[in-house]
Amino acid sequence: MTGEQNERTTVSELDTRIAVIGLAVRLPGAEDVTDLTAMLGRDGVEVGEVPPSRWARHLYLGEAPHRGTHHRGAFLVDPFSFDHEAFGMTAEDAVLLDPQQRIMLEVGARALEDSGYLGARRRLDAGVFVGARMNAYGFDRGRGTVAPGVPDPAAPAPAGAAGPGPAALWGRSQNFMAAWLSDRFDLAGPSLVVDTACSSSLSAVWLACQSLASGSCELASSARSTC
Repeated sequence: MTGEQNERTTVSELDTRIAVIGLAVRLPGAEDVTDLTAMLGRDGVEVGEVPPSRWARHLYLGEAPHRGTHHRGAFLVDPFSFDHEAFGMTAEDAVLLDPQQRIMLEVGARALEDSGYLGARRRLDAGVFVGARMNAYGFDRGRGTVAPGVPDPAAPAPAGAAGPGPAALWGRSQNFMAAWLSDRFDLAGPSLVVDTACSSSLSAVWLACQSLASGSCELASSARSTC
């Protein structure tokens, strides 16, 4: 989205100063916009059995009256793959980064590329507005996603070992989700996360439009991430 800088007027549905110039998605059943277009043109259900790589179903059965209902859901294909070098990160830090944040970086890069602004210039006057809720990565290990013999990325470091890097904190809190995007792509506009429950996506778009209209930034990226 772009807007004329320094025009401090309110935004309405008839406002022609703001336009959508880039789009990217990653959803269950739709790895990109092309997949999403095809999915919307057909009848289908993307809800299925829980993949073995996500959690051990026998360890997470739910509680009455919902016991036994946690065996189905809509899941991304391979949510753990991540090209850490493309974002200037080490493999060790990437493991500590919540998969939601890794996906946000990848989809954010696609959206900027689609708009023609990826790497356009340093300190790009672009804001980032992300709708996100709580996460349990690194805190809730009760689902048994870590196989026996595989190091748990959330486990405390052994005595005498070097302490955890910044990603151990920043990568496991949704509060830093927008900041990661701004930092990795050198975006100089407002950068914030909003949580208004089910309306987080709409709230993020509204804040992006207000920021454009007020001249706080000339470009805005609005996104939503959910676990």
